[in-house]
Amino acid sequence: MQSIESELEELGSGMMQDSKFIGRGEVRAKVIFSRLFNHQKIATQVPIESLISYQDFVFLDQEFKNHKFDIVVYRPNDVLVIEINYKHGNKAAQKWNDVFKPLLLKNACVPITIDDYDCEKFFKGEEPRDVTWDDVLDIVQLLKLKKITF
Repeated sequence: MQSIESELEELGSGMMQDSKFIGRGEVRAKVIFSRLFNHQKIATQVPIESLISYQDFVFLDQEFKNHKFDIVVYRPNDVLVIEINYKHGNKAAQKWNDVFKPLLLKNACVPITIDDYDCEKFFKGEEPRDVTWDDVLDIVQLLKLKKITF
C-alpha cells in the first residue's frame, strides 16, 4: 500500500507547469482536493456558464460571463466551487461576495474561497513548490471551518 506522503508527492510531481492554472497555489490546491475527494469528479478552470442557469447567465456583464472558477468538485449531493485568492484586492473580494457567491448559492453550489489570511502556510514560500503536510492541514482546517464534510 502506498503511503500518503508518496501519493501526494506523485500527484504533485510534474503538475507545477500545468498551463490551465493561473494563480498562486492552484496546482497545489488541485493536488490536495484530488486526494481529499479522490472518488469525485474534479475539474479546473470551469466557466461560470456551466454552473448557473441560463436565466442568471444572460444578465451578467461580459466580465463576469468570462469568469472561470479555479477548482470544482462534483459530489453526489452538491458541487464545491473553489476560488484561490492570494492577496486579491477589495475589487476581487467584492465581486466574489456581491456576484459570484449569491449566484452559486442560488444554483445549488457551495462557494469556497481559499484566502491567504485563512491559509497562511498554504501561501507561504516561493512558487512553484511541492505539496506539504502544512498545506494539506490548512485546507482541511478551512473545509472544517466551512462545515464541508468528506
